Amino acid sequence: MSDHEEEFKRIISTIVYDYKTVATLPCLDQYVGTAIYQGPGQGFSYENPQNENNFTQRLDLPEHLSQSTGPRLVLVLESPHKDEFNKLTKAPIGPANGITGENIRVFLAYATKNLNVQGFSAQQPFDLILMNAVQHQCSLGKPPQKYRTEVFMKCWDNPVIGKRHFVKRLRDCLKETEAVVINSCTASVRDPVDEAISDAIKASNYFRLCHPSSPWWSSGKSWLPKKRKKTS
Repeated sequence: MSDHEEEFKRIISTIVYDYKTVATLPCLDQYVGTAIYQGPGQGFSYENPQNENNFTQRLDLPEHLSQSTGPRLVLVLESPHKDEFNKLTKAPIGPANGITGENIRVFLAYATKNLNVQGFSAQQPFDLILMNAVQHQCSLGKPPQKYRTEVFMKCWDNPVIGKRHFVKRLRDCLKETEAVVINSCTASVRDPVDEAISDAIKASNYFRLCHPSSPWWSSGKSWLPKKRKKTS
């Protein structure tokens, strides 16, 4: 058992008595294909949107980082849910494996069309990276409102699997390359993740959007929450 799985089991054992039905392995960050920057007012489009059932490919991020130094579009989600794990074996599949992934593939251009991306010309390809702030199943496989936020915050405060681990992964992903980073966590945990991203990177191309499962994402309407006030 890895240190990460052991820490997650220790955390959830304080919440549920029997965690044998919970997926406890981490769902690793992945490269899932190419997103094309269409230009101002047009956002990013997934290169193969007609394939609604899956991403073009899935490659665990450490392996991908050793092969590519191209610009990256990093989409940060809060934590994996049921579809991100095999129902029988509980083995991780990858981030955004269900309806969330479908919405990313099909509606990415709608969701990102109002982002004021700086420094890139139209038709620039980006490596699309999916990253969960916490890589473990904070929902415990139950309806998200039951456990997710409580478990997420307990994990977030843990030095092994929480904020510190996320910041390191994000910095490793952005090392020696250009990037656009989007915080698409759900509202209940968006602010603490925003603070971590803001502290970890110094880049103008950082944005906050709703979660891809939200109707705001697929509607094509503008949903740009107020920026966090900077402290002096």
